[in-house]
Amino acid sequence: MNEDQKATEHEFLTVDEVGQRLRIGPEKVMDLIETGKIEALRLGRRCVRIRADSVERLIKGETK
Repeated sequence: MNEDQKATEHEFLTVDEVGQRLRIGPEKVMDLIETGKIEALRLGRRCVRIRADSVERLIKGETK
């Protein structure tokens, strides 16, 4: 495992940050979370954080 993989493994992103990386809106990001295509933590009613490695797997077309 290289340094980039280690950093990404523990990195969390906001809905807006994921939307920017994927060039989609926040509603579509939430759809990806709800369908299980990306992993997220809900830290309250409005606070959602998405695992960066989950987003990278989606981009690469890999599944869990």
